[in-house]
Amino acid sequence: MIRRRPFALPHPDWVPALSALMRDRAPAGPIGDQGSLLDAALAHGLGTALAAAVEAGRIDLDAEHRGRLGRACAMQLARVEALRAELEEVAPLITGACGVPPVCVKGPAVADRLYAGGPRRPFGDLDLVVPRERLDDAAAALTAEGWIEDLEFAHGFAARFGHELHQRRRRGGIWLLSELHWRIGDDPLCESLDYRLLADGAEPLERHPAALAAAPPAELLLLCVHFLGDRERRLIWIDDIRRAAERADAGEWSAAFALASRIGLDWALHRGLDYAERYAGLRRERPSPAGPPPPFGPLRATEELEMRASLHVGRLATLRGRDRLRYLRTVLIPTREGLAGTAGTDGAPAWRAALRHVRSAIAGILPRR
Repeated sequence: MIRRRPFALPHPDWVPALSALMRDRAPAGPIGDQGSLLDAALAHGLGTALAAAVEAGRIDLDAEHRGRLGRACAMQLARVEALRAELEEVAPLITGACGVPPVCVKGPAVADRLYAGGPRRPFGDLDLVVPRERLDDAAAALTAEGWIEDLEFAHGFAARFGHELHQRRRRGGIWLLSELHWRIGDDPLCESLDYRLLADGAEPLERHPAALAAAPPAELLLLCVHFLGDRERRLIWIDDIRRAAERADAGEWSAAFALASRIGLDWALHRGLDYAERYAGLRRERPSPAGPPPPFGPLRATEELEMRASLHVGRLATLRGRDRLRYLRTVLIPTREGLAGTAGTDGAPAWRAALRHVRSAIAGILPRR
């Protein structure tokens, strides 16, 4: 296995400069390759932060790269407004199908609660949590309105091994994405981080009252778990954690640690906060020390392994016997529909999607570059 360097992030050469921009500071030293900086900023979700820094004079870009940045930010913000319009339609549909309103995590919930009055927080999809027993009902309600489910490998695979169903809908010439969650994260420890927990103490979103936003202690924990469970490791997610931690009052701060300890996710909470300290300047005393890491599974695999297939390795570590063999078989040989959802949603012929899948499988076991 290839071990991941602790606290490593993508585009490491640009992380110090981007961390400074994220904290409204000018980068230390000359910029150099503006195109590479722009690529890194967009990959880390910090295009609007870079644009704000350019506007404020904290960093200088030439006309070509200013234009490219402006176009990218305009596209991001147009997608945000389109997704907000979709949320107005989707949330009541899910409520009608499930009997309870969905809990919106990340996306609009983070943008509205943690960035109010600050820089605009772009997001690329809608993440909505529903009760697990009503997942099929919620998915069917969206399918009836034109949403298309992108199967992950095979029917039932995501519900058995994952934590979300991927759906898309074409509006105005672009594809809009949504994810229906029944828990936050793939690790067995995340079973408790479900609709019932997130809906406890949740309040309607101010701009989208048909959907709920989790209470601050649960929100802080889910942001840390989400960050650790995704190998992309974007700086914007670290800034989300920092803002949630700083926004929490003393009671909410203590409650987040109590909640994490109760459901076995205290290591994940501390680890996410460690990233926020290192890269976003978070300084807040913690009410309890970090415990030992949990058993090896998806959370530790994505944190500790420098390979694209780290999530699969983590999932396999938690399975036994026939379940492990069934998982491997399905991932390596998906169904025709699962292949399309995994590697061919652009309309590519089946043979091309299969070739992509083979290449992806090979790349998955190689160290990331």
